[in-house]
Amino acid sequence: MDKPKFWSLLEQILDEAINLKYEERKTRRKDKVKFSASNAGFCKRATILNRVNAKEEDIEPKTKRAFWIGEIFHNAISTLLKTVPGRLVASEEYVSNYEDDIGAKFDFILRDDDGLNILHELKTVTDGGIWGKILKSKEPDKHHVFQLLTYWIKNKKYRVDRAVVAYISKESAIVKVFKVFVTEELLKEVNDWWDSIREFFNKKELPPVLEKDTPEHKKFCVNFKCTYYNRYCFGDPTEMEENIKELVWQNVTPKKIENV
Repeated sequence: MDKPKFWSLLEQILDEAINLKYEERKTRRKDKVKFSASNAGFCKRATILNRVNAKEEDIEPKTKRAFWIGEIFHNAISTLLKTVPGRLVASEEYVSNYEDDIGAKFDFILRDDDGLNILHELKTVTDGGIWGKILKSKEPDKHHVFQLLTYWIKNKKYRVDRAVVAYISKESAIVKVFKVFVTEELLKEVNDWWDSIREFFNKKELPPVLEKDTPEHKKFCVNFKCTYYNRYCFGDPTEMEENIKELVWQNVTPKKIENV
């Protein structure tokens, strides 16, 4: 394999270090112990592939840098909130139980002027993404709402009165917050989504691929640049069949998760 070409020493050092962090994160995710709450409402096929030993294609360094910058923003905000007296109730805590098959670690809970506790799901996006939320859909991404409500469902420790999805631009620092009205119907929709994931997983089957030329295919397969696209969904049929045969469908005892 040819060595990557870099324009500068700085670019080389950054990309090599960021790539190492990316690979470490990917390895931690694929422990076949739990699903990730961050996959709630995502492509069902990719949600299962994220848990098992599925092969992935690499992503371009620029995308990894964007993930890295997003993590910097996210961590900086969490750190800043800890310095504000009387506002932060809790942050970055696992709320899933030992026996749960979903690992759920919420972003933070803030207390407002009326004493209400508000669960926040924070997303860092580009200017293009945030303006799309404001000008086009005027509502939070359904995938992010499902993620937020998974934390709501799993949380048994803290009183939570309201829930919001908050977006901040990594480019212009624009902040846009959407209130999510939690209803029994919406909670059932989220629980049903997870039940369908469990059903496929317990049968050792992958959900159907998303049909091309649909909004879901454009969103999850194309825009997200899915790393499973060619190996498990739309690649060479023979190669995909072999890759699926090699998947390890083992349910191991969940590891105890400690808050750090």
